Amino acid sequence: MPEFLIRDLPQPEQRTSDQLFVFTMFESVANRYFLPSRRHWNELDRSSGGYFNLTMTYRLDSHVFFDSFSGFYRPHFISSLAELLLQKAKGILWLVSHCKTSSHREDYVAELSRFVKVDKFGKCSGLGVKNPCPYPGCPDDFIRQYRFYLAFENSFCRDYVTEKVYWALNNDVVPIVMGGANYSRFLPPNSYLNVRDYLSPKALADHLLVLTHNETEYGKYFQWKLSGATLWEQPNVLRPSSSSGWCKLCETLHQPRRPGVRAPAVVHNITDWWFRGQCHSFPMTDQLHAKRHPHFLK
Repeated sequence: MPEFLIRDLPQPEQRTSDQLFVFTMFESVANRYFLPSRRHWNELDRSSGGYFNLTMTYRLDSHVFFDSFSGFYRPHFISSLAELLLQKAKGILWLVSHCKTSSHREDYVAELSRFVKVDKFGKCSGLGVKNPCPYPGCPDDFIRQYRFYLAFENSFCRDYVTEKVYWALNNDVVPIVMGGANYSRFLPPNSYLNVRDYLSPKALADHLLVLTHNETEYGKYFQWKLSGATLWEQPNVLRPSSSSGWCKLCETLHQPRRPGVRAPAVVHNITDWWFRGQCHSFPMTDQLHAKRHPHFLK
C-alpha cells in the first residue's frame, strides 16, 4: 500500500477562517500503514501551530467518539437456556484472515491448541479450498453451534474493540477476548472470558474444558440475556442510534461560533495524542512468539 504523505493533506493556509480540520481514524494505532510516517507529524504540527482542531476516532477520549464496530451489536433475549445449550455441539471457533499480527495472537492460539481443540476457519486456517466457512461469510447457524469464540484483536491498543466480539454476542457464543481495551466498558458483565485473567494458554484451556462439561457454570454467561432479565444496553457513547459519530460530528461543527473567527487548534501535538503510550505488548504472547520463532531473536 503506498504511503499516505503529509503533502496529501490541505495546507493550513488554504483553509477558510471558520473551517475546522478533523483527525479521523478507525484503524488501530498499530496499523500505521494507514497513516503518514510518524516522523512527518511533528513537521506538520510545527508548520501549522496545530493542524487539527478535533479528533474523531475509536478512542473514548476523542472529541467525537466513533466506533464503526459497536453497531454490529444486536441486543436480544434468550427464551430458553436449555434449548440454547442443545445447539452447542462444538467447542471453540476462531475465524481469522490476518495471519501475522503484532499481538502475536496466532502464537497464543497455537499454544492453546496443544491442550484443547480449536476449529480454525478463514484465510489463515490452512484449509484452503476445503474451508467450509470462509471468513467473514460464515452463516449464523454455523457459528451458533460453538460454545466459545476467540475474539482476538491484531494489536493491543487502547479502546480498540472490533466486530469480532459483537458477532459472538449476537450468535449466543461466549467470546474469549484478547486486546488492549478495558472490556468492562464495552461488554456486559459476566458475558466473556479474557485471556489476561489466565496465567497461561493451558490454564485457559483447563477452564474451558470445565465449562464445556458443566452446563450450569457455562450457562451463567447467558444469565444477562435470559427472558425476564434487564437487557443490557451499550453505554451511551457506544450506541449508534443515540450517538452516531457522524451525527455527533455534525452537531459539533454546527455549534455557534463568532462569525469569521476560527476556533484555536486543540490538538497541538497529534503525534503525542495518537501514538504515545496507546499500544503495548503482552508479555505472554511475546514469549510464545519468541519460543515458536527463535530465529527472530538472533
